[in-house]
Amino acid sequence: MAADAISALSDISRELALQALDLGLLEAEKYAAVKNNNLGYGEDIFSQLVAEKAIDEQVLLEKLSRKYGRPYVVDFKPYEPHGKFPRKYCTQNGLLPLVLDGSDVVSIGIAAPGSLNALKNFNLLAGARAAAYFIPFTQLKRDILEFEAFQEEAVAAGDVAVHAASHTSTDTNF
Repeated sequence: MAADAISALSDISRELALQALDLGLLEAEKYAAVKNNNLGYGEDIFSQLVAEKAIDEQVLLEKLSRKYGRPYVVDFKPYEPHGKFPRKYCTQNGLLPLVLDGSDVVSIGIAAPGSLNALKNFNLLAGARAAAYFIPFTQLKRDILEFEAFQEEAVAAGDVAVHAASHTSTDTNF
């Protein structure tokens, strides 16, 4: 697993927990208790709070949507881009390309408001205008982790192929 993805997801998780606290959707005592139990690399405070039903992710999406003037979606498919596309940048910054019906603009799913800053740079890197949509963190996390696992498998398979090709002999004298 890429350390960049784990770090980004951990940061987003903390940001969302703090947003829920600021919006009055979470009790400070519950936040402190979960935070103290999740200290360590790759901590995921938000998912723990959702699992314990301390936060309703749907309500948080609605509140973030109203606060930041961005729509939210829960029914989407991740988009696997082809060609020159800043996928690593997306993974490192918690941006998820989406397939939305009827959209001719690149749609990007974000879970936390902090990712809106990364979206500005995405527009420059991709050379395309992108529209941001709040999406559930649980789905963002799953899709980013699946992509990272797929990338690692592809690299491993590529390394095996390269390794095998470099050791292929044209010598027929066994």
